[in-house]
Amino acid sequence: MKDDVSSIGIYGIGGVGKTSLLGYINDQLLQRPSLFENVFWVTVTQDFSIDKLQDLIAKAVDLDLSNEEDEKKRAVKLSNGLIAKKKFVLILDDLWNHFSPEKVGVPVGVNGCKLILSSRSLRVCRQMCGQEKIKVEPLNEDEAWTLFMKKLALNVELPSEVIEIAKCVAKECAGLPPMIIAMAGSMKQVDDIGQWNNALKKLKESKSEEGGMEADMFNIIKFSYENLNDTALQQAFLYSALLPVDFGISREDLVEYMIVEGIVVKRKSRQAESDKGHAMLNKLENACLIESFTRGGSFFTQLNGLAVLDLSETAIKSLPGSISDLLEELPEGMQSLSNVRYLDLSHTRLKQLSAGILPKLCRLQVLRVLFSSETQVTLKGDELACLKRLEALECNFCDLIDFSKFVKSWEETQPPRAYYFIAGPAVPSLSGIHKTIQVLEIVQCHDMTSLCVVSSMKHAVKLKSLVIRDCNGVECLLSLSSISPDTLQSLETLHLLSLKNLCDLFTGQRAPPPPFPCNGTFSSLKTCKICGCPSIKELFPAGLMQNLKNLEVIEVLECKKMETIIAAAGGGGFMGEESNFSTSNPSGYSTDISLPKLRVLTLVCLPELQSIYNEGRIVSPLEEITAVDCLKLKRIAFSLPTPCLGKIKLKAYPKQWWDSVELHF
Repeated sequence: MKDDVSSIGIYGIGGVGKTSLLGYINDQLLQRPSLFENVFWVTVTQDFSIDKLQDLIAKAVDLDLSNEEDEKKRAVKLSNGLIAKKKFVLILDDLWNHFSPEKVGVPVGVNGCKLILSSRSLRVCRQMCGQEKIKVEPLNEDEAWTLFMKKLALNVELPSEVIEIAKCVAKECAGLPPMIIAMAGSMKQVDDIGQWNNALKKLKESKSEEGGMEADMFNIIKFSYENLNDTALQQAFLYSALLPVDFGISREDLVEYMIVEGIVVKRKSRQAESDKGHAMLNKLENACLIESFTRGGSFFTQLNGLAVLDLSETAIKSLPGSISDLLEELPEGMQSLSNVRYLDLSHTRLKQLSAGILPKLCRLQVLRVLFSSETQVTLKGDELACLKRLEALECNFCDLIDFSKFVKSWEETQPPRAYYFIAGPAVPSLSGIHKTIQVLEIVQCHDMTSLCVVSSMKHAVKLKSLVIRDCNGVECLLSLSSISPDTLQSLETLHLLSLKNLCDLFTGQRAPPPPFPCNGTFSSLKTCKICGCPSIKELFPAGLMQNLKNLEVIEVLECKKMETIIAAAGGGGFMGEESNFSTSNPSGYSTDISLPKLRVLTLVCLPELQSIYNEGRIVSPLEEITAVDCLKLKRIAFSLPTPCLGKIKLKAYPKQWWDSVELHF
C-alpha cells in the first residue's frame, strides 16, 4: 500500500470473492511484519450500529469498552487504543452502511494507519474511501471451469459427453465462486450422465428472474442440501447455518452443540459421539456446504448485568460456554443436574467449587475447570474418582496427593482418554501417567530438565500428542541413554513452545553416533512445531531421519540461534536397519535424505539459520514453503516427485532476500 493511500474499498456483488481477496491481503500483511506492526480483522454484521462496531473493533484489538456507555468517550478510548498499537491495518469485511471513522474511533491516516473494507455497495465505498476503490468481477468462463473441476476432485476421467454437461453446469453458476463450489461439491464422484442432466435441468429451472443472484445462490445451496440424502447431515447443516456470520465457533464446540441438541445419535461413549460429529462435518465440508470454524462465540457475554441465574430443579443437560464469563460461584441446585454430560467452567471468574457437587454429576463425561479466576479452583481427587464415566478432564488438583487418589481410581474403571492438569509449581514425578494416555501437555514446570524426570513416561506407549510449554528448566527432550524402542513411538504431534533453555531434542545428539532405535522414537510423528526456543541450534540429529518417515509438517518459529534444521550426516547412526542416506546421487551433493511424507515447511524469524540440510537434497513431496526473516539462509534444495514440480506454494519475505536464495527443486 502506498504511503499516501490511507483507505481502500473493495466492492462487488455477493459471493464474488471479496472476503477471499481480503483474506489473501490479510495473510500477505501478516507475513510482512516490517510493513505493519498489527493487522486487525472485523466482520461487520447487517444489524449495524456505532456501538456494535466499536465493540467488534475493541474485541479485535483486545480493548475493554464495557464500562463506558457514552459514544464519544468510547470513540476516544478506542482511538487511543488503536494509536497505541502503532502502525496498523484495520480490515472491515462486509460493510453494509457507511460511517464516520472519527465517530467510531478509527484513526485512519494517523501514524500511517490504514483502513481496508469490503462492501456490496459502490456507494458505501465512495462515502468511506475517497482514494482507492477496487471492483471484484465474477470469474470468466475458463476460470469458473478450472475452479469447478478443482472442487469436483475427480479420481477418474469423465466421459466426454458428461464433460460437456458439466461445463454447462459450471457456466450456469455465473462466475460466482460460492455457487461453483457448492454445485461441484454436490456432484463429487458422480459420473452418470442422467444425474448430470438432471442437475443441469434443476439448475436452469431454479434460476429466478426476480430474486437475482442471491435467489440463484439459495437454489444451488438447496440443491446441494437435498443431495445429502441424510436427515442427520441436513440437520447438522441447518444448525450450522443458524450461527451468525460473526459468531465464530471452534469445530470442537460445534460438535459438542450437535451432540447436546441430539443431531448426533447417542452412542456408547462421548468420544464415539465426538468422532461421529467430526465425520458429519467432514462430509459437509466435502460437499462444500460449510467452511472450517475457528473462534468461539457467546450469548451470555452480552449479559454483563445479570445478577441472578437460578437453574435449580431443571432438566438442563448442558450450559452454554459463555456463562463462564459471569460465574463466580455455581448456582444452588447444580447438584440436581444429574444428567449433565459436559461441563466447561474454564476461563471463568469461579472462585470455588463447593464440596459434594461433583459426585452428584454421575453421568459427566467431559469436565473442564482450568484457568478460572486469578486464584485457581482446585479439585479433590476422591470426588473426581466418583465420576466413573469421565472421558476428558482439564483441572487443577490441590496437590499430588489428590492427583494420586484420582489415578488410583483408574484401577477400577477406564481412565480418561485425555487429561490436562496442574498439580503445583514443583515438578512432580508424575508417577500416575497411565499407559492409555494419548494427550499430554506440560506447562510451567520450571524444575523439569527433560522428560527423563517423568518416571512413568516409559509407560505412555500410546501417547499421540505432547506439548511442553513455558518450562524454563527444560534443556532437552530426552537423554539418548534413556531411549528404548517404544519411547514416543506412537507420538504424532510434538509442540515445544517458549522453552528458553532448550538446547537439543536429545542430550549428546551432536556426539556421533546417536543410537536411535530404528522404527522407534518419532516413527509415527506427523507434526513438529518449535517456537520461541532461543537456545537451540539444530532441530533433528541426522541419525533420526530413518524414523521420520511419517513426518508431514515442520514449523520452526522465533528460535534466534537455530542454524540448521537437519544436522549433517556425520553425526548420525542407527540401531538396526541401514540408514536411508544415499551417498550416490545425480544432484552433485554428497548425501540426499528422504522425508517421504513432508508436505509443509514453515521457517519464521530465524536470524542465524544457514541451512535446512547442508549435505544434499531432501527427497519429499513438498507442497508448501513459508520462509520469513531467515536472512542467512542461502540455499533450499529438495528433490520433488514430478507431480509436485511447478505446484509448490512459496511464501517468503523480504523479497530482496528471497530473490537471492538458491532454489533447487
